[in-house]
Amino acid sequence: MAIGNATMIGLEKLWPDKHVSIDTKRIVRTLTFPTVLYGCETWTMAKKMERKIIECEMRIWRKMKRVSWTGKKTNERVRMEIGIEEYETLQQTTIRRKLGLFGHVMQSDRLEKNDAGIRRWKEEERTRRRR
Repeated sequence: MAIGNATMIGLEKLWPDKHVSIDTKRIVRTLTFPTVLYGCETWTMAKKMERKIIECEMRIWRKMKRVSWTGKKTNERVRMEIGIEEYETLQQTTIRRKLGLFGHVMQSDRLEKNDAGIRRWKEEERTRRRR
């Protein structure tokens, strides 16, 4: 997540510019989120990690909207102003990626079992033919 913050610092000149639209600033999804989520499929998701993901995402959105932490805006309100749906959050993306990896691993386990069964069947067929 520190690398994601470094990416945001690299975009410092873009955020204060009022002539750049919010849609253009949403480039953060392309530039920052992949660096923040690198390897998230293997993270252990404890409550502390979930909080860190939410904090990181909100730090990014608040910096983009120029909303201070002391400002009286809730996270939901900031997301609403930007147009972020509840299913588009960084935490939901992390969960989706983890489930995708889980499905991939389960599929490979099933294929390995299937391959072992096919090999066993072929060996039995060879021994039958030799008789």
